Amino acid sequence: LVYKTSSDPFRIRLATIFQAQLARVGVEVDLRSYDWGTFYDDIKSGRFQMYSLSWVGIKTPDIFRYLFHSASVPPAGANRGRYRSARVDRLIEQASAEPQLDRQARLYRRLQERLLEDLPYVPLWYEDQVFACRADLTEYRLASDGNYDGLQWVRRADARGGAADG
Repeated sequence: LVYKTSSDPFRIRLATIFQAQLARVGVEVDLRSYDWGTFYDDIKSGRFQMYSLSWVGIKTPDIFRYLFHSASVPPAGANRGRYRSARVDRLIEQASAEPQLDRQARLYRRLQERLLEDLPYVPLWYEDQVFACRADLTEYRLASDGNYDGLQWVRRADARGGAADG
């Protein structure tokens, strides 16, 4: 298998670990590292056998259509692995059209159960999110998905400990 990765040293180390683990079970992996633009263009275009990326900032169920619907194969979406399931397509369509939230939630739960059964992607781990700041910055909340939306709420405390503008 050809494993494509970016030229980021951390990503190359991860790819090397995957290569060694797969070699132990008899799978030969050819690692190929590319600059980010070339790598991501290949992934978006579906020119790969194997790759890894991280996901951040997913907050709405709209992502299911973009990632898993049969009609979302690139360039129409991010179904890069070309996963196809009439049942999943139907659940995505029903859920997105359902006006009642409780019914919509049930459909999305069924969709997630089906995706867990089919496993079109293999989630390997969650990267730690770390936050460090000066003592006079307040109101920032670290998001578990790695997004930086919380930066909009950051304030600098004035000398009396209250929030200051700016």
